[in-house]
Amino acid sequence: EIYTLSLHDALPISDVQLDVRLEPSPHYTGSVVDADGKPVKDARVYRSTASEQFSLNQIKEPGAAELDMNARVTTDGQGRFEIATPLEKYTLIAIAGDGYGEVTRGASELPGQIRITRWAKVSGRLVQSGKPVPNWLVMLSPIRAGGGDEPHVFINLQTKTEGDGSFVFERVPPGSCQVNGWLHFSVESPLKSSRSIPLHLAPGEKVDVLLGGPGIDVSGQFVAENQPTGFDYHFAINYLLARRPGVEPPAFLAGKGFDWKKGWSDAWSNSPEGKAYRETLHTWFVKPEPDGRFHISGLEPGEYDFAVNLYGATEGCPLQSVAQRGVPCS
Repeated sequence: EIYTLSLHDALPISDVQLDVRLEPSPHYTGSVVDADGKPVKDARVYRSTASEQFSLNQIKEPGAAELDMNARVTTDGQGRFEIATPLEKYTLIAIAGDGYGEVTRGASELPGQIRITRWAKVSGRLVQSGKPVPNWLVMLSPIRAGGGDEPHVFINLQTKTEGDGSFVFERVPPGSCQVNGWLHFSVESPLKSSRSIPLHLAPGEKVDVLLGGPGIDVSGQFVAENQPTGFDYHFAINYLLARRPGVEPPAFLAGKGFDWKKGWSDAWSNSPEGKAYRETLHTWFVKPEPDGRFHISGLEPGEYDFAVNLYGATEGCPLQSVAQRGVPCS
């Protein structure tokens, strides 16, 4: 049997006694089925809560070692499984050879049924100024809620480009996601800008993308007023926003007031909901040289907002910018 603990009759700390009474808890059982409603045997089922993180950066064949860091259960021949009694809101992720499924439940809700949908596939090329960027990290992340009491589900799929800049994600959970070349504000990189492309993937859909093109290249230089000689411009967090629709924002963003038509908002970097909304749009992360020169590859004609935040020579985690500006451009 599975039990929960109930503590009663708390006494002063000088004379502590515990009266522990075990109370039966319901069996948290569920099942995994495919798109036709048939049981899925040997599916891996993972649980995530606000205090129990699930992380995933690769999806390979069933049984792949990279998933072993996450606690899991496996479905039986009838697609059934059982989890320990949760104490908080939880998300269940089911991964099978043919696809992916996910449900979120309240702590008092039983798992119920998880329906598997077919993997999507995303392939493409990473280029800069028309030339391939080989052996470089490309990342793909679903767009999802974060913060508060939301379960901590971190899916950030990663792969490296081939010599011609090509890459492929063979297994991608259907739904909204964004794909981009990796670029960090304080790490040297062959990339000077990184385009983020939002996608909404249907089950079984195959999509091909071009990161860093097509379009023209734009170069310029930042000049921060009233800063000391030798001001270091490379330590910066700058986004170029294309003022056009991306993918439909997920339902959890409804009523939050985010609207690309109003232009760039700092909330898109400073809050979990804003970050999720930003990922639904076409953006470029721009990393300048130490002297302020910057280069952005593959811009189509249109209207843009350039949100510039410079942090100077301070290394580590950026806390407060010393120079910032929003620049509309076209």
